[in-house]
Amino acid sequence: SDVCSSDLLHEGKFAEADDIVRRQIVELEARNPDHPLLGAPYFELGRVQSMRGRSREAMASLEKARGFVERNPRQGPESFIMAGILSVMARAKMVTGQYAEGIALLNRSIAIREAKTNMESDDPIQGLDRIITLAGDYMLAGRSADALRTMQQALAVAERTTGAGSVETAMVLTGLAAMSR
Repeated sequence: SDVCSSDLLHEGKFAEADDIVRRQIVELEARNPDHPLLGAPYFELGRVQSMRGRSREAMASLEKARGFVERNPRQGPESFIMAGILSVMARAKMVTGQYAEGIALLNRSIAIREAKTNMESDDPIQGLDRIITLAGDYMLAGRSADALRTMQQALAVAERTTGAGSVETAMVLTGLAAMSR
């Protein structure tokens, strides 16, 4: 079976996720050190490093990811992946006490997500994930009213697209309850 780093991250297997992503980077760089697809594995490596509490390493990986994504004509500075990079960078900055820089990055991520997030996505699960991520960014930025409103929208989308009794709806309800406290 093909194991991906995101699955390993969800399972808390950070070292294994780190290993897989580093192998992807080595493989792509061997073909072309400026390969346009290097942004995604460097982003994933930054996520892994951030989750492992290695904020400085994460920032270096995320800066590389940012550069590749900005130069990739199919992604660019206004893409969802860029919003993700900026969001993880914001968290890494905030963990190291650089709150103003973190909030600035987070606000940029939010602006991209607000412009790009479609409440009626062709892929309901991906669309729902994007709405929930936007709500999380609002919460981290201290915009609790926006976070709550967005999670309420996520609940409506989840109920309509996956059903009231679905796992996705239950996850949104759990997030909504946590934000309401």
